[in-house]
Order: sequence, then C-alpha cells, then structure tokens
Amino acid sequence: MVPSRTASASRDGFQSASDREGSPENQLPGSVDSRVNDRAEFDAAIARLRALSEALRAGQPESGPRAVALLEALETELLFRFAAEKIEEFVGALLTKQPRLLRRSERLEAEHAKIGDAIEQLVRFARRAPASVDLSERITRFLDGLERHERAENALMHEFLLLDEGGSD
Repeated sequence: MVPSRTASASRDGFQSASDREGSPENQLPGSVDSRVNDRAEFDAAIARLRALSEALRAGQPESGPRAVALLEALETELLFRFAAEKIEEFVGALLTKQPRLLRRSERLEAEHAKIGDAIEQLVRFARRAPASVDLSERITRFLDGLERHERAENALMHEFLLLDEGGSD
C-alpha cells in the first residue's frame, strides 16, 4: 500500500503533492523546473536530517523526536520518488537508445528495495531509541548510502543524456 502524501514543506522539508499541484512548475509533469525544485527540497531535508543526527551525536536528546519525524517523512518521499522513477520512460529509452546502460539502471533500481528496507528499519529503530548516539550513527550510514545511490543515478542520467545528445552509443 502506498502511503498518502500529506507532509508539508514547513513541517518536514517535503511539499505534499497537493501543495505542488497548483504550482506553475508542476504544470508539465517531468519538467526541469519541477525536478530541480523537488531535488532542492530533497537535498534540504537530507541536510536537516544530517544536522539533527549531529545534534544527537553531540548529546542533544531533544533532537530525537524531530529526527524520527524527518525519517518518517523521508521514508514516504523515497517511496514516491522510487515509484516515479519506475514510471518514467527512462528505462524504456535505455532499452531502445542505449542498451549498454541498462544493466546499471537495473542495478540501481534493485537498490531501491534495499534502501526502502533500510529506511523502514531505521524508522522502527528511531521510534524505539529516538535520542541515542546509535541512532545518529545509523542515520549517518543510511544517508551516506542514499547519497551514493543518488550520485550513481545522476551519473547514469548524465551519461545517457550526453550519449543521446551526441547520437552515439
């Protein structure tokens, strides 16, 4: 079951789908402006979660509940991001235009399930131990892995676009 997307930008760093529906950058699905805005929101939320993780590490237990809320929002956002990536025609384009990139795309898509499992476990742990140094370390490891995954996806997309623009494979 896909959770409803009710998070607001002011509370957790992610705009809800309903918040974005009327915005000009969302008029054309998949538009560059929409993607840039989504990415900026995502990066800002990751930065806030890293800062909260550091606060936990520094012994500020009041940061724990906020970290739990951000992790829950991130879990929801990741579900939507991964679903959107699957729906996009990127993989289809790889098959027809750049089949040699398909293996990397499939590997990255397989990582989505692992990332989903990891964030689910992290949220469960955070609910049990919201103000611990261990939570801080787990958040940092998770975010490091997520950022590696994001960089790999961005590199694949960049390579695809360069190859597509150049007309060669």
